[in-house]
Formats: sequence, C-alpha cells, structure tokens
Amino acid sequence: MGFQFCPRCATPLVEREAGGKARPACPKEGCGYVFWGNPTPVVAAIIEHDGAVLLARGRGWPEKLFALVTGFLEANETPEAAVLREVKEETGLEGELVGFVGAYPFELRNELILAFHVRASGPITLSDELEATKHIPKERLKPWPFGTGMAVRDWLERGDLVPERAVTPRSAS
Repeated sequence: MGFQFCPRCATPLVEREAGGKARPACPKEGCGYVFWGNPTPVVAAIIEHDGAVLLARGRGWPEKLFALVTGFLEANETPEAAVLREVKEETGLEGELVGFVGAYPFELRNELILAFHVRASGPITLSDELEATKHIPKERLKPWPFGTGMAVRDWLERGDLVPERAVTPRSAS
C-alpha cells in the first residue's frame, strides 16, 4: 500500500532505487520525496485485571474473536504513556506499567507492535471502540500465531517478566 502521487507536489510517483530497494519516488527535480513504507508504531497491553488477563473484542469483530487492547502512538508521546492512555480510553481502567514485553512486526498491516505488561484496577467502562471484554486466567491463556499473539506467547514463556515494582513512564522530550 502506498501513494500514487507525490504528497508534496502531486507528481505521479515512479519506481526508483532508494536505500537498496525499488520504492515509489517523485521524479520531479528538486522534490526528492521517497515513499519508504515504514511501519506504523502500535502499542499493545497485556492487562492483568482481577487476577486474570483481560481481552477485548472490537466493534464489528466476529463474536468469538478477542485480543489485547491496542492503539497508535500520538505525536510526542512515549510508548509507555501511549499504552496507559489506550488502556484508560478503551476500558476505563487505571493502569500501572509493569514492564516491556517486546517489539513484534505485524506485516499484514505494516505495523510494529510494542507490547507491555500492564496491571490495572477499577471497574471496566467500554469505549465506543469495544463491544466486550473477557477475563482469561493466565494458565488458560493461549497465544495466537500472529500480531499481538506473539507478545502473549513471549509473556507466558517468560514467567519471570514481572519485576518487583512497576515502571514509571518517561515523559516525552
């Protein structure tokens, strides 16, 4: 997926070598635009709530499909702040960052998932983005073979992932 026209000058893009690979680029002299196709950063939360892992079902998803709470970073926002914001916005829960789980490419959507372990408390209040949530005991949680499922797999395999105290989010600079 990409642009057909230069977003700077509206000239039709052509394929040309850039960074060792053929990429859509503007042929107009002096413009220099190249569509790099870099992945979009996304945060994901493995939420521990009421003694289980909280999964969510997005609006319009199949009835049995549940996943981690995810969302995009905003400008000048750290991943740590973004994941806590997403947990609050989508579930109404107050989150405490426990640790970073890992980074996972999600090629299907050209995203880079930054997954975190979050401990949350309070009553659940669903946002307009979600239809339902469900609690799965950690011992019954099974990872799925794509996207955020890889983070769940790693989190389950590394049972020592939980440090004694929570991580404090850094502020954006």
